[in-house]
Amino acid sequence: MTAIKVATTAKVPVKYLRARCGVRYWEDATVNGERDEDGSRIPCRTPVYDRKKRRDVWCPTIELDTGKILNWPEGTTADIHYKVCDDGDYALLDADFGTVRSIDGYVPNIMCPGAEADGDYVVMTIGADGVIAGWRVDLADFERKEDIGKELLASWPGEPATDYGKRLAEIEAWAARLGALEDEQIEDMGYEDLAAELGAAVGYVPWLLGQLRGKVAGIAAEVDTQG
Repeated sequence: MTAIKVATTAKVPVKYLRARCGVRYWEDATVNGERDEDGSRIPCRTPVYDRKKRRDVWCPTIELDTGKILNWPEGTTADIHYKVCDDGDYALLDADFGTVRSIDGYVPNIMCPGAEADGDYVVMTIGADGVIAGWRVDLADFERKEDIGKELLASWPGEPATDYGKRLAEIEAWAARLGALEDEQIEDMGYEDLAAELGAAVGYVPWLLGQLRGKVAGIAAEVDTQG
């Protein structure tokens, strides 16, 4: 029998969201009404090791249906306005805490119920019961990233390319230009200015690079099949 490989989409139950946020300024939070000057008061601060070097991240696990942070100390309140930008990873977990889908890079909208989401900040108010005020389930960032990545790989600004290894090199060069800008420069530039300086893919390149490294051949094959 002749067969053809096709892409399929299935709905999979998810119960929790686990976030690992590289907080730039821990003092951008209040805990029980007091500014957390050194980040020692905020629950869910967790050490991680990058290249054997320790640093701390904010790592809450949130029940999706309720917006409740697991193991939040009863009676503790917090107002958070953490700058994270692209230093984060976020995973949807099943009831057994197995990973169903994960993304990294800029802050997904679901982590910003306390303000207009912009991809840079985690903004939320957490009550004494550990429930996030105004919580809403928005999984769009988890559902669309794969398609956006493939589209960018296939249609990166410039000449059409079928050599995806070469295309990755072009994207790496673009990211190097982004990396040459100081944080202060980026903060002072609006989206339109950044797009004029660096091109149309401003919001997705950090995520795309992470996905592509080590996976170029597989993604290229899928793009070819679906093209």
